[in-house]
Amino acid sequence: MNKYKKGELVIVNGKGKNFGEQNTNVLGIIKEKDYYFNTYLVEILFGKDDWFKEKDLTRTFEKKNRKIDKYKVGLALEIKGLNVIKQIMQKKDEKTINLFLQADLFQKFTVDDKQYLFIVWSKTYWPETNYTVQAIEEALPILKKANIPYQYIVVGITNPQYIKIDEFVKNDENVDILEISTKIKIKKFGGII
Repeated sequence: MNKYKKGELVIVNGKGKNFGEQNTNVLGIIKEKDYYFNTYLVEILFGKDDWFKEKDLTRTFEKKNRKIDKYKVGLALEIKGLNVIKQIMQKKDEKTINLFLQADLFQKFTVDDKQYLFIVWSKTYWPETNYTVQAIEEALPILKKANIPYQYIVVGITNPQYIKIDEFVKNDENVDILEISTKIKIKKFGGII
């Protein structure tokens, strides 16, 4: 089990392996884990990406993903990415509620003959035990490997400090439509979640 997940915001207090720079109370985002050395590649905000030991990292916000907590969730992706998620959902044995059926906004849009989906849950329970949530999070590395762009943001309502961002937008900015301040803003469509 990974103590920290990809896309998780952490505070770094330690020396990086590659550059040897000392970081004190610096914010970073987990990019990946090296299981052999038990280190994490961290994208240092306004700094250089480097590898850090687990003991050098702490969570910015303790994760509480229980049934009592509600979240705002935004997912933007190329339409073929939804097919990958649905294939993973079909493989799940224990079915819970299909959260796609509860989305507040499920909008298709087309740019340069490519089709995209923009899905928003403005106030939802987002438990890790739900098969929709599991399928989305399992699909993200597959989408990146297949060069399918996506943007996935989860913001806590009952715990406003909780923020989770996972995105692959460098190859296609058409999915880069969400930004976070205190709320999720929809850049290209206008409005606030």
